[in-house]
Amino acid sequence: MINKKQSKDTAGESGIFVYIGPSIRGVVQNGSIFRGAEDEIKDKIAAKVEDKEHVKRLIIRDVDLAAAKAKLKKGGNSLSVAYHALLSAK
Repeated sequence: MINKKQSKDTAGESGIFVYIGPSIRGVVQNGSIFRGAEDEIKDKIAAKVEDKEHVKRLIIRDVDLAAAKAKLKKGGNSLSVAYHALLSAK
């Protein structure tokens, strides 16, 4: 299992990523899975929306998915703030 420190150290490396934000018509849907370099995936999707930082925040490495979903459910953290900001922008 990879801990948070290891996950942050590998930013930009190839892997599997999941978008956990609200669906954005014509751009990305909740639960979409991507394979490749983290920076490239985030930049490609964020280029199509106004609120780039919130979208980037909601693209999660597969090994961090369970913890990220728990954070979203709990609320009061940066993931839930990003999710609700995108949801209200619709």
